[in-house]
Amino acid sequence: MPYAKPVKVISVDGKKALVQTEHGKKRIDASLIGNISPGDYLLLHDSLAVNKLEKDDALETMEKLGSL
Repeated sequence: MPYAKPVKVISVDGKKALVQTEHGKKRIDASLIGNISPGDYLLLHDSLAVNKLEKDDALETMEKLGSL
């Protein structure tokens, strides 16, 4: 079952973003999110950003998911 994971924004091009995932870089659809910038963290489901996250929350979630 797919689930959403936090990712870090590397670059933004309109409503698309290049993000760093646990498996490498991925181009995603960020059209549901307002203003994003490189360095922001997003909650990613498949190839769609569904929410913007605070850095501390994103890093904590990444750490917990990595320990599963």
